[in-house]
Amino acid sequence: MGHKTKREFTKETFTAYGLLSPFGWGEICYRDFEAAIGGSMLIKPDMSHLSTWPNIYASDMYKSLKWDFSDLDNLNILFEEPKKCEDSVNRVRREYLNSLNNVVTRCINMIKKI
Repeated sequence: MGHKTKREFTKETFTAYGLLSPFGWGEICYRDFEAAIGGSMLIKPDMSHLSTWPNIYASDMYKSLKWDFSDLDNLNILFEEPKKCEDSVNRVRREYLNSLNNVVTRCINMIKKI
């Protein structure tokens, strides 16, 4: 495998069926959004404790794992229910892209509240 350039990583992400995204320096990372745009199923520790915008961590938009990864071997859903996974990937992609279309309105509304 070895080191990959950013371009190689992105290209591979766009062809991967699923993308494992463990916590790094925080719960949320670029990899989560790369999965959304690239069309990969996000596989990540449970994010139900966070409220985010856009909410790409809704329970039907990614494959949630236990924080200790003890259920990592239960990823058979990715292969046994490909339609369900494809629907999840499409939902998260729409959510993310819709949020980009509404970011100006959201910022204006946040400034008005301040």
